[in-house]
Amino acid sequence: MKKLLPILLLPLFAYSSTFTITAPQSDYDISHGYYYQLLQEALEVTRPDYGDYKIEVYKKPISQGRAIKEILAGRKINIHRMGTSSKREEVLMPIRIPLVKGLLGVRMIITNYQTNKAISEVKTIKDLSKFKACQGSHWPDTEILKRNGLPVFATHSLDGMYKMLNAGRCDYFPRSIIEGEAEYHNSKTRFPFITMNTKVLLQYPFPMYFFTGLKRTDLNERVSKGLLMLTMKNKIFSIMKDHPSTKNAFPLKKWQGHTVIKLVNDDINTRSIEDSKSLWIKINE
Repeated sequence: MKKLLPILLLPLFAYSSTFTITAPQSDYDISHGYYYQLLQEALEVTRPDYGDYKIEVYKKPISQGRAIKEILAGRKINIHRMGTSSKREEVLMPIRIPLVKGLLGVRMIITNYQTNKAISEVKTIKDLSKFKACQGSHWPDTEILKRNGLPVFATHSLDGMYKMLNAGRCDYFPRSIIEGEAEYHNSKTRFPFITMNTKVLLQYPFPMYFFTGLKRTDLNERVSKGLLMLTMKNKIFSIMKDHPSTKNAFPLKKWQGHTVIKLVNDDINTRSIEDSKSLWIKINE
């Protein structure tokens, strides 16, 4: 009779998971560190239940459009942070915990010295439509602005957008208040003709989520649980107020008194708003 080999039963948490993310979009993409920290914190708090983990950074930056394709194909990266849209939620699996608590859709304006004074006098969408915005080719923001009647100059890279703005090829670059100021200070030496506008904000519903492939429920479940745990401890808000890329948005009362141009975003899953709205913060809080 053959001797049976003993079966080694390992606890569920003995396996390790690898999460692969893209590299920063440019030397000015300091927000990359914020999202890396959020992911790391979410994985760390779930270590007792899910075990060890590893975060790998792919060697090159990947545009949002390419990131979606790579996740779908199971290559290069397997999780990515993006502003949501109905199309993205059809092909990928969102983790509906807003990574910047709804502030992605509150947009300060980075402009150049030629147009800053004129943009400061903007009061309506019609006024703003006289100017051309810089945006990313694969960003949902591009279509949001276009559907609201605003002209857009689109390019593939973050670096390219600042180059176009600095050269006067476009008139302004809307950036979230949680990233724009730090990004501006980090890039103004290279782009001396850009400046921050202190009078006008754009605002539209646009949460930022982590996305995984539809089949990677293992990654999605762990990060979702971790982010929810961080939210319950108010940890995400604490990180936002301390991280170099996001802390300049605070205190939020600094944005009061700006002219707020509200845009419609009709390309968003209603569930995205309903599921996460209680987790959002407002600029007048």
